[in-house]
Amino acid sequence: MNFIIENFKKPKTILMVLGLTAVIVFSVMLIGYESYLRGLIIGPGASVCTDNDGGKNYYQKGTITLSDGTKLTDYCMTGGYKDNVMEYYCAANGHGMTNFKCPNGCANGACVRGTTPPTPACTDSDGGINVMRKGTAKDNSHSYTDYCVGNSIVEYFCQSGVAKRASDSSSGYSCSRYGQNMICKNGACVQGEPEPKCEADGKCKYPGCPNGDPDCACSQQGGDICQTNETCSGTSLIHSGGGTCCSVACTPAAVYSISGKVLKDNSGLSGITINLAGDSSASTATDSSGNYSFSTLNDGSYTITPSNNNYIFSPISHTITIPKGCATTNMNNINFTAISKECNLGETKKHSCPDGTEVDWCTCDNYKWACIDSPENNCPATCEADGKCKTFGCPTGDPDCSCSEYEPSGFICQANETCPGISLTHSGSGICCSVACEGSAVYQTADLNCNGSVNLTDDAILMSFWHKDPFGFDSCQSPDIDQDGDVDLADLAIMMSQWTEIAFY
Repeated sequence: MNFIIENFKKPKTILMVLGLTAVIVFSVMLIGYESYLRGLIIGPGASVCTDNDGGKNYYQKGTITLSDGTKLTDYCMTGGYKDNVMEYYCAANGHGMTNFKCPNGCANGACVRGTTPPTPACTDSDGGINVMRKGTAKDNSHSYTDYCVGNSIVEYFCQSGVAKRASDSSSGYSCSRYGQNMICKNGACVQGEPEPKCEADGKCKYPGCPNGDPDCACSQQGGDICQTNETCSGTSLIHSGGGTCCSVACTPAAVYSISGKVLKDNSGLSGITINLAGDSSASTATDSSGNYSFSTLNDGSYTITPSNNNYIFSPISHTITIPKGCATTNMNNINFTAISKECNLGETKKHSCPDGTEVDWCTCDNYKWACIDSPENNCPATCEADGKCKTFGCPTGDPDCSCSEYEPSGFICQANETCPGISLTHSGSGICCSVACEGSAVYQTADLNCNGSVNLTDDAILMSFWHKDPFGFDSCQSPDIDQDGDVDLADLAIMMSQWTEIAFY
């Protein structure tokens, strides 16, 4: 102890002790100050912070502004840290500051730029956590833009060179924390319209209306009640007594009309019912000139439809939309064309046949008759009691169906004729036909030996004449069946047809 006291009496020793103490104290302060500079968050209650150099931008002198108006500006440090810049920046829950050693020294609150200054790792276009302005924070990997979630703002900013979301939750911060009537719109918190409130009796009022005003009749303070013929250009609530409470004075609603005409053969058609449906409903009838109209209509959407049992209309209906504030108040020339109905859908016409049966004749297609020609051709042929046939118009008991003198007439088609209508085989000869027979080529029989049948013998006679080498068969007629001057394949074809179709007994 005496040694220490004695040594402290020496000036040199005292100076050494004081110097050592100063170094220790300064080191402790420096360590604490450095820790403070490298991330201490200041002012946890400050919700809004802006930075005009975009965050940690060491090469531009910037100033951050806190929500209480306090401003903190970047500056160059002194002493042994003269090449360092003190950089202020906005953080998630307030603001922070850090020092940065400038490679080329510090001057006027910013690092001196070298030939190739480093690019900031992160930038924020709205200067930090600025909920009043929509911004985009970009780092080397990502780009995030502020946006709204309902009435909350999701804000992005730069921290330690990385773009981050300011709020812990993806739903962001409610804009109401930044002032009365604040709402989120287009990525920023902005001032909204005053919200309507309700009195204790359930009737509505607006800011400025005296308490207990049950009718919201406070136009002297800017509020009003809008009736059905008025519109509210401000904020509105339904008024329990009637009408609508409006935050501003009501304005008269525009009145519109819809009119037109129903035409038939370019002339007006009276007595046609016109129905209006949509935001309003009504019904009227066309006058003697075919005109109709609906008046005192508000803006909205309407459908106009004509109706009458005797007509169809083109178009079936018109749909008219009148937008709010439409400059044209009269919607004219909403016209229709009437077309007479010949029939109703599903109706048919029948043709009565001589035997009493009915066949289809006409059907109703799009309210017009569509008929086939000669429906009698669809009537069935009938037979007499004796088994012989008759057709349309032949008198009962006509055994030969030879009734061409009757109208409509039946005909008998012979072997050299064809029947273009309905046919039955005639028990005598030929074919009974419902219409006049048509002529065909006249051929002689292929029964060349006249034995009553067309068979192999007739074929052999034909072949012998074809090859000009008769085998001595007897023939009663020329094998030139088609009488064209040659015995050839055509004659053979006729023989084959008679062979398969005709037997002579």
